[in-house]
Amino acid sequence: MSMGDGKLVDPDIQNIIDTLQVELEENCTESDPLSFDFGVKYLTQEELDQLEEFYGF
Repeated sequence: MSMGDGKLVDPDIQNIIDTLQVELEENCTESDPLSFDFGVKYLTQEELDQLEEFYGF
């Protein structure tokens, strides 16, 4: 899931759903709507090991 310059990659779909819920409940307003992109990307273990830490959007 990506929004702006932030990108969340997580094999646990529930973590992505929970993050989306927080963003919608706490950061989405009518005057400043949020826009997300979702996708599935298959990575090797080496590629997973090289991913940067997710610090939020």
